[in-house]
Formats: sequence, C-alpha cells, structure tokens
Amino acid sequence: MKEFKSTGNYHNDIKIYNSLKLRELEDKLPDFCTQFFRGINDRVSTRTQIGYAYDLAVFFRYISGDEDKIKDLKIDCLNKISKTDIENYMEYLSYYDGQDGQIHTNDERGKARKLSAVKGLFNYFYESEKIKENPASIVHAPKIHDKTI
Repeated sequence: MKEFKSTGNYHNDIKIYNSLKLRELEDKLPDFCTQFFRGINDRVSTRTQIGYAYDLAVFFRYISGDEDKIKDLKIDCLNKISKTDIENYMEYLSYYDGQDGQIHTNDERGKARKLSAVKGLFNYFYESEKIKENPASIVHAPKIHDKTI
C-alpha cells in the first residue's frame, strides 16, 4: 500500500489510510466496482467499504472460477446471475479454499455480511439502471442465532 505522511490528526490519518486501502483493493476487483464504491461513499463508512471490497472479491472469485479472471469481468456479468446462483454462493461460503491457500468457513453472521455486500452492489447498479434485474433482492439472509454469553 502507498505510504502516507501523518497529518497529526488520528481521525484524518485513519480516513487517509482507509482510502488508500480501498483503492488497493479496488485494483483487484472489476472496474465497475470503483463506480459502486464512489456511489456509496457518502452513505457508508470507509471501513464498511473495505469490508465490502473483501467480500465482493470472494463473490467474484466464486462466479468467475478463477482469481486471474476477476479484473476482466464486465458489468454485463451481473445480468447473468440468478437468485439460484446467489443461493449457491451462500452455500459455498460455508466452506471454501481462499486465495491465501487456507480453508475459510462462515457462520450465519459471516454469510449475512457477505450477502449484504452483494445486495448493495446489485441494488446500486439496478437503481442506476445499469442492470436489468436485481436477483439479490429476493435472496433472504440467513437467520442469525443468538450467541451464548
């Protein structure tokens, strides 16, 4: 990640750091994701955007089938995704090999967070009239069970 000089203000430094981190993550995502992050910038914190970027990377890795093909995806690929594809992705999240070579698992909270990123992406482009349908809007988030204390 690009280095930055401290402004002397902790909160400004965090904003700068998060902005640089988000740009780094955007470079690994399809180009249309940059438009999505700019569109939600005023409504969602930079930390949430970074979380979305990580989660969308997992989603695009799943639909492309190859880490190296993610950057080449075009916005039209979203028109080819169905409710069933997203539900299959949710099942995939239970147990999968990550790009880091490690096994990853998600409980209902992790799945719900990742689905939130996908829903946000689809909602943004559907409202912007860049895609024809929004299959993510009809996929239900998993039921969150109370944690034991």
